[in-house]
Amino acid sequence: MTQHPQVEAFVSAAESMRGNRYWARDPKEQVEFLTALRDVLKEVCFHLDRNQLLNQDGLRAFAANSGPPNGVPWLEPSAETVLLPELDNAIRRCLAGFEGTDNT
Repeated sequence: MTQHPQVEAFVSAAESMRGNRYWARDPKEQVEFLTALRDVLKEVCFHLDRNQLLNQDGLRAFAANSGPPNGVPWLEPSAETVLLPELDNAIRRCLAGFEGTDNT
C-alpha cells in the first residue's frame, strides 16, 4: 500500500537528516541550513497546531516570556508563532556574523 505523499516526505526527510546529523557546517552553510530548516519547520508547525500536539498553556507561557514585551496580542500562541521567531533570530545572528567581514 502506498503511503500519503506527506508521510513519505516526512519519513524521507527524517532518514536523510538522521544520516547527516553531525554535518559540520561552515558559516555560509549554516545560514543555508537554517533557512531550509525554516521552510520545513513552518510545515511541521502547521501539523503540530492542526493536531493540537503542543500544550496550549505551555505555548502561552513561552510566548509571554519571549519576544516583545506584552507579547503580540493579535497573535494566538501557536507552534508557528512561538518557534519560527526563534529560528528567525538564529538566522539573523548568523547573518550578523558576516557583517564587517571581507567576503571577496
